[in-house]
Amino acid sequence: MAEVNKSDKQKRKGIQRSGLDSEYTEDNELSYLSAQDTIENLKSELEFHIKSEETLRENEEKFQSIYDNSYLGILLTVPDGRILAANGFACNMFGYSEEELCRGGRSAIVDTSDPRLIPILEERKRTGKAKGEITFIRKDGSKFEGEVSSSVFKDKEGNEKTCMLIQDLTEKKQTEHNYQTLFNEMMDGFALHEIICNEKGEPVDYRFLDVNPAFEKMTGLKAEQVIGRTVLEIMPETESSWIERYGRVALTGEPINFIDHSKGLAKIFDVKAFCPAPNQFVTIFSDITKRKHSEEQLKLSEEKYRSIFENVQDIYYEATFDGIILDVSPSIEIISKGQICRDELIGKSIYDFYVNAEDRKTLVKALMETGSISDYEVTLLNKDGSQIPCSISSKLLYDGNGLPVKIFGSMHDITDRKHAAEKVLLNAERLARMVNIYQYNANNIQDFLDYALNEAIALTSSKIGYIYFYDEVNKEFTLNSWSRDVMKECAVAGPQICTALNDTGIWGEAVRQREAIMINNFKEESLLKKGYPKGHVNLERFLTIPIFDEDKIAAVVGVANKESDYDNTDVSQLTIMMSSVWRIVQKKDVEKKVKLLAHSLESVSECVSITDNNDVLMYVNEAFLKTYGYSENELIGKHISILRPEGFESENSLNILNHTIEGGWRGELMNIKKDGTVFPVLLSTSIIKDENKKPIALIGVAIDITELKKNAEELIAAKEKAEENDRLKTAFLHNISHEVRTPMNSIVGFSDLLADPDTLPEERKHFTEIIIQNSNQLLSIINDIVNIATIEAGQERAIINPVNINSICNLVYEQFFHKAKNQNIVLIFNNYLPNVESDVMTDGTKLTQILTNLINNALKFTQEGYIELGYSVEGNYLKFFVKDTGIGIPQEKYEEIFKRFSQLNLAKNYQYGGSGLGLSISKAYVELLGGKIWIHSSLGKGSTFYFTIPYTKIG
Repeated sequence: MAEVNKSDKQKRKGIQRSGLDSEYTEDNELSYLSAQDTIENLKSELEFHIKSEETLRENEEKFQSIYDNSYLGILLTVPDGRILAANGFACNMFGYSEEELCRGGRSAIVDTSDPRLIPILEERKRTGKAKGEITFIRKDGSKFEGEVSSSVFKDKEGNEKTCMLIQDLTEKKQTEHNYQTLFNEMMDGFALHEIICNEKGEPVDYRFLDVNPAFEKMTGLKAEQVIGRTVLEIMPETESSWIERYGRVALTGEPINFIDHSKGLAKIFDVKAFCPAPNQFVTIFSDITKRKHSEEQLKLSEEKYRSIFENVQDIYYEATFDGIILDVSPSIEIISKGQICRDELIGKSIYDFYVNAEDRKTLVKALMETGSISDYEVTLLNKDGSQIPCSISSKLLYDGNGLPVKIFGSMHDITDRKHAAEKVLLNAERLARMVNIYQYNANNIQDFLDYALNEAIALTSSKIGYIYFYDEVNKEFTLNSWSRDVMKECAVAGPQICTALNDTGIWGEAVRQREAIMINNFKEESLLKKGYPKGHVNLERFLTIPIFDEDKIAAVVGVANKESDYDNTDVSQLTIMMSSVWRIVQKKDVEKKVKLLAHSLESVSECVSITDNNDVLMYVNEAFLKTYGYSENELIGKHISILRPEGFESENSLNILNHTIEGGWRGELMNIKKDGTVFPVLLSTSIIKDENKKPIALIGVAIDITELKKNAEELIAAKEKAEENDRLKTAFLHNISHEVRTPMNSIVGFSDLLADPDTLPEERKHFTEIIIQNSNQLLSIINDIVNIATIEAGQERAIINPVNINSICNLVYEQFFHKAKNQNIVLIFNNYLPNVESDVMTDGTKLTQILTNLINNALKFTQEGYIELGYSVEGNYLKFFVKDTGIGIPQEKYEEIFKRFSQLNLAKNYQYGGSGLGLSISKAYVELLGGKIWIHSSLGKGSTFYFTIPYTKIG
C-alpha cells in the first residue's frame, strides 16, 4: 500500500466527515483520495465559473449603464460602415431612431466630402484605432463638428467589429470661440510669459508666449514682434526689479498687484500678475496714464476752479433748494456795476433779486423735470432799480435719499446779446423790405423807383427821402422821386427839377466826396449845409449816398429825420439795397428795349434768342419755342447751356461768347431739343449795345439745318451709289459679254465642224456634246439675267406648296455628284430629319435654285477637298448650309458678294466663269421665303454659306 501523506490524512478525515467512510477501507484509500481530488477540482472550477459569471454580469450591467447613460454617442459598427447598434444619446444627437441609424449606416451621418475622414479611416485600418475631428450630418440636414474615437475588436466568432464614440463639439467650439473673442475683445492688456532662470535658479529674463490685441494697442508692440522673444531682446532697458518681481510670481505662485511706470513705453500701468502654470506668469494690465494725469490735472483744476471762481466775470453761485444763497463769485460786483458785493448776498434769499419772483419758481419747476437747465433767461434787479437781463445755467444736487438739496450754476449778463438780438430783428426787417423791392411787380420804372424810395425810408427808419439821377458828363442832378411827406412840408419857392452840381449844398457832397455823407445833429453849424434853401423841410438827421454804375455815379439817394442816430449799418444796408435797385432799373430798361425788339422778331421764321452778357436767356421768339419744344417759362432766365448736348465743352461756349462780344460769330454746332433730340444748327451771333456803346445783350439767329445736311448726305450717297452701280454694271456687262461670247463661239465653231463632210463619227459625237454643254451654259446665263430682271422689277413671287426637303436635297446632290467627282471633289449630303418629318410648306423651285446656286458656286471656287450640303432644325426654322474647302472670302467682302452685279475679284473672275448673279438671286429668294442668308469664311480655308427658311410642317 502506498504511503499516505499528511495531506491525504486530512482528506481522509474530510471523507469520514462527509459520510463516505462506509465504503472506506485501507485497500481503496487511494481510490477514495483520487475521487476526493476530483470533487475538489470540480468544486473549485464551479466556484470559478460562478464568480466569473457574477463578474461578467456586473461588467455587463456597468457597460449597459454606461451605454445607456453616456453623454457620448456610442455606435457599434462593422468596418464597411454598417451600424449594428446605437445608444440613445447617439439617436438624439443625429435625430434618428436606432432602427433608422442601422438602416442608413455610416454614410447617412458622416460628411463623406470632409477631407479629414479618409486619414482617420486609414489610421484605424493600419493601427486598429483612430481619433480625430470630422463633420457629421443630422437627419434635418444640418452639419456639426464632432470628435470621433474608433477602435477595431473581434467578437466571439472572430468577426471584426468597430466601436465609435462621438462627441458633439458645437458647444466646445462655441466656448473656445467665446474665450477667444473675450481674449481679443477684453479692454485690458493680457500677456502670457515663461520665466527664464540662470543655473542658480534665479530669474534673469522672461519670454512672451501670447498677447492679446489690447496689449498691442496699449504698448504699440505687435504680436509678431514679441511672441517667442524675451523682454530684454525687445526692451533692453527693462529694469531687473521687474524681472525679479515677475519671477517670484512664476516660481512661488503668489499673485501681485502694483502700479508702475514703464520708462521704455512712457506709460503708467496698473498691473495684476498671477501664475497659471509652473514657471509661467500672466500679466493683466490697464493703461492708467490718462487717469494719473487726470488726477494730477484734477488737483490743478481745483486750484484753477478756485481762481476762476474768484476772478471770472460770469457769476457762479450755490443756493439751497428753497433759494438761500450759499456762495457766489465776486464777479457779482462787475455785473451790478459795483452796487452789490458778494458778502452781503450770502445767507439771503435769491428771490429778493428777481424782478419777477415767478421766474424763480418757473426755473425750479424746469429743474425738477429735467435735473438741469441751460440758457434760461431771467431779469435781476440792481440796487438802483435798473434791470440786468441774465442767462442762467443750473443743476440740481440730490441727497442720499434722492431729494433735491442744492442748486448750483452760473449766470451771464446778456445785455449785449439782447441788444444784438434787437439789431438782428431790425436787420431781418430791413432784409424783408429788400426782398419786397426785388419782388415788386412795377407798372413802369418810375413806379418801381417810387416804391423803392418808400422802402428805403422804412428800411432806415427815416421819415423823408429822395432819389436824384446824376449825369457825370454834364455834372447835373435830375430829380426823380421825392417822398410825399417832403412835398407836404416843403415851402421852397419854385423848386428845381434839374440842378447843377455847383449849385447844390449838402446833398451834392455825396458826389463831390464820392462817399456817403452822414449828419446826426443838423442843428449844429457845418460847412456841409451850404445851399440849404429857405423854406426847406426841417432836417434833424441826414444821410445821403452815391449809387455807382461801375466807376461812375449814376444817382444819389438821401433819407432824413430818423429818431435815433444813423450809423454804418444804415449806410451799408441803404447802399446795398439802392445798388441792387439800380441794377434792377438797368435790367428793366434793357428788358424794355428787348421787348421792343422782340415784337419785331416774332414773325421771323428763324430761331431768334437774346441773352445777357453771361449767356442767360432773356428772350426767344415763337419759331425758337416751336423748334426746341420748350415753353417760354422753361427757357427765360436759364443759361444757354440748356441747349447744348452732353459733351459740348464749356470752352466752346466761352469761345462763341468771346467772339460775339468782339464783333460776332457764325458757324455750325449741335443743339439739343427738350425731348433729347440732338440736331445741327447754323448759328449767327451779334451784340446789342446801349447808347454809350456798352454791350447789354447778345442776339443769336439759328437755323435748323437737319434737312439740309440730310439732303446733302443723301445726294452724296446717291451720287456714290450711282457711280458704284455704273461701275458694277459696266463690269457686269463686260463679264456677261465674255460669258455669252465664250459658249456662242464654241457653238458656232463646232457647228461648222459638224457640217464638214470629212468629220468622223466619233468627232461628231464629241462636237455635239460640246455644243450641248455650251448651250446649257448659255441658257443658264440667260436664266440668271431673266431672274434678276424679274427680282429687280419686284415681280418675283413665292409659290408655296407641300415639298419634301430630303427629296430636294437628294435631287441637287445627284445633279452635282458626277461633276464634283470629275473635279476630284467629294460631295457630301447630311440630312437631319427622317423622310416622314421632312414634308414642309415652301416654294420647292426656289429652294432648289438656292441650293443649286450655292453648290455650283462652291464647285467653281474649290480646287480640291470636299463640299458638304446639310440642314438642321433650329426652333421654327430650317437652317441649311453649304460648306466647301475652296479659296475663301475676306470678311470685309461678306456683304458685297450678295450685291447685284458685284463679283469678288473682277480681274480674276474670268478664270472661274459665271455671271456673278447667283448669290444675289439666292439672297433675294431666301428673303422672299421669309429667311436670311449669311456666310462664315477664311481666306485659303474655305467658306460656309448658311440660310434659313420657316419650318412649316404640312397640316
